[in-house]
Amino acid sequence: MSIKIFGMNWDEAFAKAWELSDLGRKNDLAKFLASIEKKEPDGKLLRVLLDIRERFRGHEIGKALALSTRLIPKTDNAWFLTRAYYYRYLALRNLGNTVSAEEALLRAMELGLDRKRGLRETVALLFFSERYTEAREKLGALQEIAPDWDEALLLDGILSVIEGNPRQAVSRMKRALAGPCAPGSQIGLWETMGVALRMQRRFGEAAEAYLNSLNQCLALGNAYAISPLSKYYEMVAMGDAGELAPETIRKVRELARKGGPAEHGALEELSGFLAWRDGDLPGAARLMLSAGRDYAVGAQPPEAFNAHVRAAFLAKTARSNLFWDALDYLLPRINLYVGYLMNDAYYSDFARGILLPLLSAESSHSPEVRFFLLGQTGVEGPVKLSSWGSRKAVTLFKYLLLNQGKGIPGEYAASLLWPRGEPEATRKHLKTLVSMIRKNLGPLGSLLICNRGAYVFQGDPRVWSDVAEFQALIKEAEALAHNPSAQLEKYLKALELYRGELLPEDRYDGYIEEHRNYFHGAFRKALARAVQSLLDSERTAEAVELAGRFYLVFPGDDAVARTLIESLLAAGRAGEAENIYEDFRKRLWREHRLRPSFNLEYPKARQG
Repeated sequence: MSIKIFGMNWDEAFAKAWELSDLGRKNDLAKFLASIEKKEPDGKLLRVLLDIRERFRGHEIGKALALSTRLIPKTDNAWFLTRAYYYRYLALRNLGNTVSAEEALLRAMELGLDRKRGLRETVALLFFSERYTEAREKLGALQEIAPDWDEALLLDGILSVIEGNPRQAVSRMKRALAGPCAPGSQIGLWETMGVALRMQRRFGEAAEAYLNSLNQCLALGNAYAISPLSKYYEMVAMGDAGELAPETIRKVRELARKGGPAEHGALEELSGFLAWRDGDLPGAARLMLSAGRDYAVGAQPPEAFNAHVRAAFLAKTARSNLFWDALDYLLPRINLYVGYLMNDAYYSDFARGILLPLLSAESSHSPEVRFFLLGQTGVEGPVKLSSWGSRKAVTLFKYLLLNQGKGIPGEYAASLLWPRGEPEATRKHLKTLVSMIRKNLGPLGSLLICNRGAYVFQGDPRVWSDVAEFQALIKEAEALAHNPSAQLEKYLKALELYRGELLPEDRYDGYIEEHRNYFHGAFRKALARAVQSLLDSERTAEAVELAGRFYLVFPGDDAVARTLIESLLAAGRAGEAENIYEDFRKRLWREHRLRPSFNLEYPKARQG
């Protein structure tokens, strides 16, 4: 998007400022920004955007998020708002808060973010949310407008790996590398090719691909260099690659220490491969488990899954109890990665012989406490939220439950709870709330940890929440497109949990509202797909009953009304369909002065 306002081309101005900043020409940059500020009142906001960019480069994601969020109410300039929301999206995505990230990305696209970039980021966000079936669908739309774009081909290759098609992944990477692609893109292209080659037991070629990725990172001084280096040392541990110079390892480690949780996870993973190489399997398993946790905090789900697979493999080989810790993470996610596991030449036997039988034989132990956030807040178990004596402590705990297993940066949490507070004071208040939560959770309080400035309420079999279960069922359903009956079963289980909108008592909490919109959107989609699946199976009465049940709960919801009307028409009950339409139309006008998104002719047309 390029916008000129009163003669100012903000794209060009920002690019010029960016260039001067990169070249270290501080005096020239100061003069240039001052000249812009004399012409345009919003010129001073360029400094904020440059500051946000520097925070990203320094892996200060929490600060980048805070700056982008504070920028939004300071301007009504569409160009600045687009970039503020885009940076907010990037920060939230990198922090693993995919729900709020989706809201920010949609806003940036509404304001004018380039369509190709918007589609690319939508695919990436779905990928980071482990919604791989949806990501593949959106990628198709991106490839229609940019079939040879290196970033689209990279996403295609990564998804092909997850789907268990390494040959296709290699083909996509070669095609991208044969065309024009930026040095930054080459890092991911070579690394993904390495993973796909390793899956085919082409270990020597995989090691070479990882080295190409590593060298690109080192040329750019990129902290991500630790990722291909770690993967290269898996080949060393397997005896299929030679040692690298100690100076190279030292340099990469120094870069990684300046990175975020994902880079720290790769550091641990590298140490795990080195321990594996040296025959210390229990130590390697422990380090892999730690790496998996860091990857999860750093919003790298495939890397987190792989690290836990390696931890389980090594722990099982070493007869270590860490196997069960790794298994707690793997079992709820195996169905998302079954294609990858079954087509990985090195780990497929382990998956078939150990992991999948355990998955099918898993007995669900009753959790100690159950948290209900959908429809109405409730708790079953020893935890009593009503007795905590602090509304903000309960609010913070709700935020943590909505992001269970993921990190919320302390600075961001403080800005949500005390938006106008002084940073130093709010940090102290936040620590007080965290202590209060741990105390009120009793033995479960140890699950609330602080990992590099981010607070994480860890997943644990003793704790169950309807929001986590709902999300897991939706993900499992989306991964079962090849098995309609199993997919329907998952959707129906998810719908049973959706007793109403998320945390209706927190109607004016903006952070919860973002999650509420996400969950309700997921519910609408699940309902429509479940009803359609029932209709496709000629179970029309069940389809009508299911849609009707939710119409009673959400009588003003356009999508729910439409789903019910469609099911009635499919059942040949056109008169009832028209009655529902009229009921819905009148209610919508009476309560909100709105009209349905589909007009009165819609059901009649369907009737014909």
